[in-house]
Amino acid sequence: MSVVRLALRLATVMALKGKTLAGEDVGDSVIAAADSRMRPDRAPAIVVYIDDAARNLRVLLAEQPKHSIWLDVELMVTAKVERGNQTHYGVHMTDAGLECLLDVMERQVDVALSDTESPWAELYRSLHVGAGERRSIRAASDQGIRTASRQISMELHPIPEPTYGNDPSGVWARLLELMAAEPECAHLVPLVRNMLTGDVPAHQWQIDIRDRLLSDGQTDALLLRPVPGAEADVAIASIAEPDAEPGT
Repeated sequence: MSVVRLALRLATVMALKGKTLAGEDVGDSVIAAADSRMRPDRAPAIVVYIDDAARNLRVLLAEQPKHSIWLDVELMVTAKVERGNQTHYGVHMTDAGLECLLDVMERQVDVALSDTESPWAELYRSLHVGAGERRSIRAASDQGIRTASRQISMELHPIPEPTYGNDPSGVWARLLELMAAEPECAHLVPLVRNMLTGDVPAHQWQIDIRDRLLSDGQTDALLLRPVPGAEADVAIASIAEPDAEPGT
């Protein structure tokens, strides 16, 4: 499981709750078809999910993005066909009215995710180092309930996955802190912490090896593995390049 993807979805959901026409009806990765997700009272709803991710393992330029994630925010509003031209949020529930509500909600999503007063929005922004393409696609279906929905897809370049075994710090410590303060997230704190550190934080030399994806042969060639019995006492401060061979 990707810790960054989990954190991005959670931060997005929590940053949007109570900040749009959907109110608290913001879901994480709802799989059901759009028609079956509509609430009986026809209130707007939002679903956040991540379908696609790509990692570039051969990076030649320092500024070249190493990883892309497509974060999708799906907006939905509905009106029963037989109810006709009723109003909702002061808007007539015609095709034009539904489209108006979608426009309002899309604007509210952008405002919520850029909110400087929201700790969850700040966490969302801290979890990526830049953004690429942004798409806004409208879709509708007619199966007894007239459905209008729009999918906002944002290409984000996330921060690197944390190396397994590190004691949570920085953005990861902040994630656990915010989760612990929210009743609907608090039960996930032990799971996420275990994804970060395991049962016990690793020694620094183990973290360095994992961070560089070194094989046993590479580890031994670089003299990174401590002698048996000294594992807990060794911390790697730096790795120096070997001296040039004599005569070169």
